[in-house]
Amino acid sequence: MLTSMSGSIEKLIMMDTSYDMIKSCKHTQQDVSDNMETSFVVGDEEFLPMKECSLDLVISCMGLHWTNDLPGAMIQSKLALKPDGLFLAAILGGETLKELRIACTVAQLEREGGISPRLSPLAQVCM
Repeated sequence: MLTSMSGSIEKLIMMDTSYDMIKSCKHTQQDVSDNMETSFVVGDEEFLPMKECSLDLVISCMGLHWTNDLPGAMIQSKLALKPDGLFLAAILGGETLKELRIACTVAQLEREGGISPRLSPLAQVCM
């Protein structure tokens, strides 16, 4: 995907909490156009190391559900975006794996007499 878009992207910042993922991205990124300035950052969604109003686009794909403070992480993204910037995210919704969560809860109640969290909290999206 980046190869086809690289002509319209001047600067790309790839950020992940995992050093190994950043290392893998650096290796993969070598196939993309040399005309694009690319930075690789090991960072945390809850404390973005970006200047306010500095980004045109923030993309988060299946990472925000791991944060301890989802609203705070989204606020960090909003602060980093320029006024007309775009935030795109894919996250697990509140109904994701509902049947599995119910089955785990019932089984644990029957076996142990109580429950403990088995999954990260899932967001309810309001439209």
